[in-house]
Amino acid sequence: MRRFVVLTVVLALALVLPTTALAKSTHYAGTVTPSGTVAFKLNKFVLKKGKKRKKVKTISAFSFDGIPVSCADGAHVTHGKVTFAVKFKGSFTFNAESSATGAKLHITGNLAAGTLQVSGNVPIDAANNLGSNCDSGLLNWTAARG
Repeated sequence: MRRFVVLTVVLALALVLPTTALAKSTHYAGTVTPSGTVAFKLNKFVLKKGKKRKKVKTISAFSFDGIPVSCADGAHVTHGKVTFAVKFKGSFTFNAESSATGAKLHITGNLAAGTLQVSGNVPIDAANNLGSNCDSGLLNWTAARG
């Protein structure tokens, strides 16, 4: 009976975990023109399912800080972080919108450079108070491995 229980546990684990992933992350950080910073991770996964292997790359934890925005009440800076990952195939694009505030975010790039635009009602200080009708315009950023 003991052998059956052990075999059942091994088979159950094999069915639950048919794919294994080996992951490696590289951190990138950089600056935004005219001011601000960006940071993100490049994640490399090797997915194994049986004898098949598939290499997958994603960009995750994209964050920005000190980004200048023009709001209805004047000039401010904003910050934020993207909480989901996107596939990376030489370049990437993040499009996000907050249903709570109406803020919109559009980020494009490769590992070295890209553009960023934030608009809508965005956080404008450490307490996450919102600026209304804000827009950063299209800003350029550069990043390096680090």
